[in-house]
Amino acid sequence: MSPFSPQVDIPTERIDALVHAFENLSPDRLDQLGQLYAPDVHFRDPFNDVKGLAAMRHIFEDMYVQLMAPRFAIRHVAAQGSTLYLAWDFDFSIRVMGQNRSQHIEGLSECRWRCDRLPDGRMQWLIHTHWDHWDSATQVYAQLPVVGNLVLWLRRRISAS
Repeated sequence: MSPFSPQVDIPTERIDALVHAFENLSPDRLDQLGQLYAPDVHFRDPFNDVKGLAAMRHIFEDMYVQLMAPRFAIRHVAAQGSTLYLAWDFDFSIRVMGQNRSQHIEGLSECRWRCDRLPDGRMQWLIHTHWDHWDSATQVYAQLPVVGNLVLWLRRRISAS
């Protein structure tokens, strides 16, 4: 099969469930992640690289402690084989040097699924790898006082003229 084949193995209802889960994520809905992610999931983003559902859940729990009103909006979904790509916007506020600052991050999640046998013998598609790709330098660090100036200077220094 061509690596560019449009075949999608992931059931549509599982894709819809993931989109719904992230667009409606809240501290009291974090348990729902266990319905979508394998117990041995590998989660990676620019700040974290963890294995296991409990470790991934801790990242989301911490997000709700550190950030104000975090919200994901899924802009686009693409799938090939057992890999799903989600283009998303992430909006939140954070307290920096005594002031609330609104932040907007654009990113892409790469979710690799597999069909696992559940303890009761049923088969279920679960995510075993979730890697978030986004630019932390320009979307976070460049927005911070002092550090932002250094990031912008460095970008100008190494960019093509």
